[in-house]
Amino acid sequence: MTTDSACTPPSAADIEHVAPEDVTVLLTAAEAFPHLEELFLGAKHQISASFRVFDPETRLHSEAARHHGTTWYDLIVAVLKRGVHLHITLADFDPVNRPDMHHRANRCLRQFNEAGVAAGASARLNAQALTHPARSSLLHRVAFYPAVRRKLSGHARSLNDLAHEKRRSWIEDAPLLADLFGTVPPKNHLAPRNDRLPPLIPGSHHQKLAVFDRERLYVGGLDLNDRRFDGPDHDRQSDQTWHDVQLSLSGPIAAVADDHLRAFADETAGNTPAPPRPGLLRTLSSAHPPGFARIGPRPQVREIRARLLEEIAVAERLIYLETQYLRDPSIARALSARARACPKLRLIAILPAAPDDVAFENSTSLDARFGEYLQARCARRIQNAFGPRAVLISPAKPESAQADPSDFDLEGAPLVYVHAKAAIFDNRCAIIGSANLNGRSLNWDTEVAVAMTHPETVALIRTRLMRHWLPDDVDTTHTDIETAAQNWQRLAARNTGRPPEERMGFIMPFPVERARKFGRWVPGIPPEMV
Repeated sequence: MTTDSACTPPSAADIEHVAPEDVTVLLTAAEAFPHLEELFLGAKHQISASFRVFDPETRLHSEAARHHGTTWYDLIVAVLKRGVHLHITLADFDPVNRPDMHHRANRCLRQFNEAGVAAGASARLNAQALTHPARSSLLHRVAFYPAVRRKLSGHARSLNDLAHEKRRSWIEDAPLLADLFGTVPPKNHLAPRNDRLPPLIPGSHHQKLAVFDRERLYVGGLDLNDRRFDGPDHDRQSDQTWHDVQLSLSGPIAAVADDHLRAFADETAGNTPAPPRPGLLRTLSSAHPPGFARIGPRPQVREIRARLLEEIAVAERLIYLETQYLRDPSIARALSARARACPKLRLIAILPAAPDDVAFENSTSLDARFGEYLQARCARRIQNAFGPRAVLISPAKPESAQADPSDFDLEGAPLVYVHAKAAIFDNRCAIIGSANLNGRSLNWDTEVAVAMTHPETVALIRTRLMRHWLPDDVDTTHTDIETAAQNWQRLAARNTGRPPEERMGFIMPFPVERARKFGRWVPGIPPEMV
């Protein structure tokens, strides 16, 4: 006889109480990519996924996957041939401001569809490239039109420099951009059309997750392409390093995430309401009603932000963060308030020394400067509240940087680029997902995270993340919530005073003054833009 309790679905608290044996922590793509290949190969019936970037040209790494070919295209063909149904959404982007990303999304979509044909299984493949439904208001589109027109003219010049066939092929994989161009005889060069007011697409679907047979969830901050491949030693050129965190989980959270994947497009489009997804934390936004003069989307679900603020407010011993961006004023205010209310609370935050476009592309754009302004401001606020109890770290390799004066280095050492999104509170809660600690992730973009509350699981995740940055021979006081921050502070101070080759681990202080000098306040730009 079936009891009522047996029919009751698990609560969010039950779903979050994931035991250590049901969690695999994957640090860097060297661990995550082979694991994802094995999950694809092990799927029996269906795979649902959504990624910002998922490039079928990415090289395979596991021996089992390479049995089918050399790239993910070959693996996708093999999986479809086995009878597995694949539903995948790729994020698409503003064609004017991100033409490279728009082109890549649609090239990848074409390659997925070609894989379906090659497998003889197009009916089992549902692939789409999806822009966020929100558009900036007509007022903003008109106001920004001169700048947008200049960008379009620059894109046209770059494309016109290509050979005709290459230009035609490129533009076919950029349909939203192609719609903004006409051709000019006699050479049929591209030129911006005068009868089009380009859209401004301020948001994106930034989530990175896949579900296998509604039984296993792969989730975190890592997309799939060769640029994101790096290993635990980060023994690559600095501009090719990429530190990320991904989790592989079994249990009821997988079915919850699968339901989200099948519904989020309609939810963000405003076609259906967004119901609770117990155990899953989300950021969802939609378009503003017509007539609203808003530049960005309308926040709809902000569960990640709410949970972060809730956990900050009750943290007692140690908050450990790894994030690409620490720019959101509400997070900085909450951390500062808790630091003053709880004198025993300490903080360790792992941040990249600079955004990738600043560090590796020498960008001086207004959005890059505004982002660094926000980051420096949040860092200063946190440091002032915590004092020496806050340890802000930017990892760098224990080796000398190249002599090129344009290289972005930390006290003579090449930086390691941090893209992870992790927040761990005492031994009580670990939150891992796709959301950075900036206004865009917490209010505008589509994001997903999971929270785990089993104390042994939380300790396992924190220890694995911490150990990644530390020297091999340190003791457990460097990962214990009572003593870790003090030891990290001392280690960072010692490393600062040593030549790069003599430093221990990757730990260096975050260069907040460097960010402050580079940053610029930009009036009229909402913090959610960066």
